[in-house]
Amino acid sequence: MKNFLNQWILCLALVLLSCDTDREEPAPEIRQESISAIDSRMGDMMNEFYFPGISIAIAKNGKLVYARGYGTANQQTEEAVTPESIFRYASFAKTITGIAVMKLVQDNKLSLEDKVFGADGILGMEYGTKTYSNRITAITVDHLLHHVPGGWRNFMDDPVFDGPANLSRDELISWGLDNVPLATNPGSTYHYSNFGYLILGRIIEKASGKSYGEYVKEEILDRVGATSTFLARNGKNEKRSKEVEYYSQDSTDPYTSTAYNIERGDATAGWVSTPSDIARILSSVDLQPGRPNLLNQQLNNLRGTPLSNSGSYGKGVYRFNHPELGEVHWHDGLWPGSQSLSVSKKGEFCISVVMNSGVFQNYTQSMNNIAGTLFEIMMDDTIEYQDIDQF
Repeated sequence: MKNFLNQWILCLALVLLSCDTDREEPAPEIRQESISAIDSRMGDMMNEFYFPGISIAIAKNGKLVYARGYGTANQQTEEAVTPESIFRYASFAKTITGIAVMKLVQDNKLSLEDKVFGADGILGMEYGTKTYSNRITAITVDHLLHHVPGGWRNFMDDPVFDGPANLSRDELISWGLDNVPLATNPGSTYHYSNFGYLILGRIIEKASGKSYGEYVKEEILDRVGATSTFLARNGKNEKRSKEVEYYSQDSTDPYTSTAYNIERGDATAGWVSTPSDIARILSSVDLQPGRPNLLNQQLNNLRGTPLSNSGSYGKGVYRFNHPELGEVHWHDGLWPGSQSLSVSKKGEFCISVVMNSGVFQNYTQSMNNIAGTLFEIMMDDTIEYQDIDQF
């Protein structure tokens, strides 16, 4: 009996050893290889516009095929920019806010034609102390999305920059309604408005029953796996983990300037992120294969369609008919110490680039150059991307 048990134990051991021997070895990790056609272009951009650091991410056909950082995240410590470095994305927040509004429309919690202010409005009489004008009570959600509310114009009479610095977000909205009359009838004239998107953040809160940040996190960021995207903070000592240092190219302080309160401007300019996370969002909303769909095709098409009098601006995104690429969507961002541009071609390709400095003087020139560079990369058929997915 003892010999039989010993033989049985030996056989069992041999079987287990055989199973362990036949076990498949894990596939070796595929490492991203450098692509000189991209890297050289990023180097040229840094040199031309004096950006200390740049980060880029490219998603193609549902896969994150390239993500790389260049230069320094902190000039004092010489810390390098990596794909995990976090940057202020400034006005790209409007794209995020636009997606959030359209998600509420998709879920039948909001209508684009809903009035915003007044007895029948989403926000009712919550803001301001004066009787609303007929123009204010005529504003709809769609007007705000397309920058046609009739006023609160960027760098002309926009309360986000012209309002008192010591006011809270809600106080600033009340101040703007009381003190900045609309210049034209809502729906008649396009004027880019940071204040309009600040109001959209409050509409999202009212329609969802959650804070703006909570709703965006649950309905957008968590759904696409964007784990490195957060609401921005003003102070240098309040930055997120892995967030870069910001360097102005003029006398404006990126952290203490009273005119630029990025924390207060949540829905209009207030997100920090990585290019990879932005690619996660864009590849999902633009229906790249294999990505979670945030919006159905009809609403996504509507999101990118301007009104007849809103220029090229849709609902939180610009539309551009490129002579070779066809229809592309894009949004830029500028804040003291940071600059960004993100471009996508529906269902196929998206690319996001961000810097830890910003060109306020000759901004149009810098953005045209950056856009041209991104379009070159998108059109460059000689670039061979690895069969790799870093999402």
